[in-house]
Amino acid sequence: EYLESYYARILSYWENLQTWLDEQGIGKKTVSDRLCRSLPYIGAAEVNISIPDTVLISVTYTEASLCVRSPNGYALLDNSGKVLQTNVSVPPDRTAELIGVSLTGAVPGEYAEFEDPDMFKHVTGLASALKENEIEGVTSLNFTDLANIVVELNYNTDVKLGPIAKAAGKLAFGKEVIRRTLEQAKSSGSKLVIDLTVEDSAFVRSQDKIDEASESRYNAENGIETTAVPPDDATDAQPGDEDTDEATGEEEDTAAGEYGEEEQNDAGETAEGDDNADDPLDDNGDDAAADTPAAVG
Repeated sequence: EYLESYYARILSYWENLQTWLDEQGIGKKTVSDRLCRSLPYIGAAEVNISIPDTVLISVTYTEASLCVRSPNGYALLDNSGKVLQTNVSVPPDRTAELIGVSLTGAVPGEYAEFEDPDMFKHVTGLASALKENEIEGVTSLNFTDLANIVVELNYNTDVKLGPIAKAAGKLAFGKEVIRRTLEQAKSSGSKLVIDLTVEDSAFVRSQDKIDEASESRYNAENGIETTAVPPDDATDAQPGDEDTDEATGEEEDTAAGEYGEEEQNDAGETAEGDDNADDPLDDNGDDAAADTPAAVG
């Protein structure tokens, strides 16, 4: 009974001491917060005190995952938006540059202050979603247009997410497509674009084909005549090939057919389906190419 009474008195004394320490600004939580601010690369600190004379501090380190360019160099941030370092000439590997954002405050140990007050939650939310879905190889996050968020990955690959409000859900939906496309991109010679902007859909396209389609649309809108040039592999395409639409004979506009399907010709016209494509002369003996309208990409 004496020991139980003694321990109860010590416990009461210890609780009162903790309260007093917190009031004086030297409690465990206060000490932990001060450590994380004064030593920015400490992400979390746990302070334990053992009577009579032992203080045990356990720390968890954080790392730079984001960077923002400034006139004096880069500011390094972790996923929580905490500033770790400023005026860095070359950001370390595996840090994603934030594009389309500006900082108004960057003090090591404190949270970053953005010119747009809502940008903090946008940045930290997308960074957390990338980590949760184990998306690796991120080189930049483009916030220039909040309705069209773009994540750039290694191997010259972009991921289009659409509006920032739906970006996290799009990443969760398309993470397997992203992983498999990155594997393919290692040996690909062209830029790949993973389009997740359509709800519950994922399309993988080659940037070369996107550029060709854009050029064709521009030419059509500006009255510039173009000559239809069949793709190099047009003669090798056979009915039933995976990259050929059985209904139209058009080449599929995906770099990885198993991820999604989308017709290549946005205007609904094609030169490859022309009956004269295999015969240089038409029924009148004229050059068939002269009777073929300009292809619209």
